[in-house]
Amino acid sequence: MSGESRFVSLGPIHLHRVMEIEQGSFANPWSEADFYYLLADRDALCLGLLHCGELIGYAMGYFADRDFHLANLAVDSAYRNRG
Repeated sequence: MSGESRFVSLGPIHLHRVMEIEQGSFANPWSEADFYYLLADRDALCLGLLHCGELIGYAMGYFADRDFHLANLAVDSAYRNRG
């Protein structure tokens, strides 16, 4: 995968693309409301991977006491299986 890649904090502006990736990744995708809930949670960490300015994946989870729980992770199908 050539080009610039970087992680960003996800926000509502990313939700449309997150939903596209989610629906292309899972038989029972999360709803938009599920994502809004996690984005609004102060104990959550929601990261996206931008490649050449395009959101190609995301990871979302939350902290509970001293643990971190990964709640959702997906990568656009065009970028999977690349190592």
